[in-house]
Amino acid sequence: MWLRRAVEWDGEPSEMRLFAMHDDGIEIYLNGVLAASNPLCSEKPREYALSGAARDTVERGTNLLAVHCRDTGGGRTVDVLLADRGGLAARLGTALAVEPAPWVRTPPTDAPFLCRWLVLGPLADEDHGGFDEEPLRESALRPAAGQRTRGLVWRPVRVRGPRVELAEVLKPADGAFYYAFTYLLAREDVEAVLWLGSDDGVRVWLDGELLLSHHAHQQAKADEHPLPLRLAAGPHALLVRVENAAAQCGLFARLAGLDGRVLRTVQPVLEPDAPDWAAAAAALPELHTLAELALLLPLEERERIDLAAEEDVAALSVLGAAPGHPRWHSGVPGKAAAEAAPNPGQTGLAVVKPASNDAPARLLLRVRVPEAARLLVRFSPDAHPGARAHIRVSSLEGETEHLLGETTAEQPDKPSKKSWRDCSADLSSLAGQDALLLVDIHGDSHGEASAEPATVFVDQIVLERMR
Repeated sequence: MWLRRAVEWDGEPSEMRLFAMHDDGIEIYLNGVLAASNPLCSEKPREYALSGAARDTVERGTNLLAVHCRDTGGGRTVDVLLADRGGLAARLGTALAVEPAPWVRTPPTDAPFLCRWLVLGPLADEDHGGFDEEPLRESALRPAAGQRTRGLVWRPVRVRGPRVELAEVLKPADGAFYYAFTYLLAREDVEAVLWLGSDDGVRVWLDGELLLSHHAHQQAKADEHPLPLRLAAGPHALLVRVENAAAQCGLFARLAGLDGRVLRTVQPVLEPDAPDWAAAAAALPELHTLAELALLLPLEERERIDLAAEEDVAALSVLGAAPGHPRWHSGVPGKAAAEAAPNPGQTGLAVVKPASNDAPARLLLRVRVPEAARLLVRFSPDAHPGARAHIRVSSLEGETEHLLGETTAEQPDKPSKKSWRDCSADLSSLAGQDALLLVDIHGDSHGEASAEPATVFVDQIVLERMR
């Protein structure tokens, strides 16, 4: 692999320091002169001494950095940093107290996975020979919902991530391509990282430019491919094509800042000219403040949310839940997989697990409150002895949360119908208003905080008039 770019240097040539991480061997050139080399792999960043000949070419202003990295098998990566940290310390007349944080981008932690796409497929590639081709003129594709391409229809989907199961939401087929498309709408000029993983090979285009072409028949791994992006203010077309050699076909994708944190200045939308902000906010509430969500989220028109089907759970807007949560459970033992077993007596459940013990998962409901109304949330802990679940309902007024009701349920020694509880919240003070209700969901496994957040089961959510 050869890399080359211009770099701006405003320090003294004697202050330049060189760091690199590479798999496998590497050669680094400055202004066409060999600066450092290593025939072996270095999986962690290390400092290299610049050759005197290369340092002599360094000037204030523009310099040319070139890198040659050889891959002899297995993993492959290359990252290079030019820094003047020692020079900075010398100019300040002091020593750096701590080593600066590594420049190597790390996978995001809180950034949400993209879950709303236009999808298309399967498009046959039976002999696996078309990976490097563009059968749909991919670089020019700008699809819309309902548009037909090669007899297939682009469908809008919203999944409960983190993984988009393309062969399941469309039609299973081996030896085929599947497509996922969205626009990234940047509110301002911004630098970001798109983190991808796929099963199997993947090609990625942004505004028609090919960013990634990785041909491998493998299991998908989240955050396997970090793709740096420089987005100007406005919409940017993101197209991902995933190859399915056999069996499953999946995609992980999320956008984060260079520091790995949530990036709220870029919104994934399916319609760049007239975005459906309500649908976008419901899919990725992490990209908004609560005050924004109080205006953006769609009004819930149902007075009773029974969670009878998977789509009922997929439509919920939730903050602070573990990846892939909430999930749907039939309520029938052995009929669906879950981390914990539900108590008997109810069917059609949302399985909710917070992302950590430090904060609850938070269900968001924007409702128009009728006169003399209350909100009922039926829930239970998992069926393990000693488990507990706690529900707390609040409203948001401005930036202030007001407690409306809370209830705790404790699990006895055996699974029991009596473990189900109703948390009742009086909404009389909100009558006639469009209100954002916050349903905080927390549990622990054995009556005390545990290393792993505990699962809570929610059966139904009812907005009803009090008698």
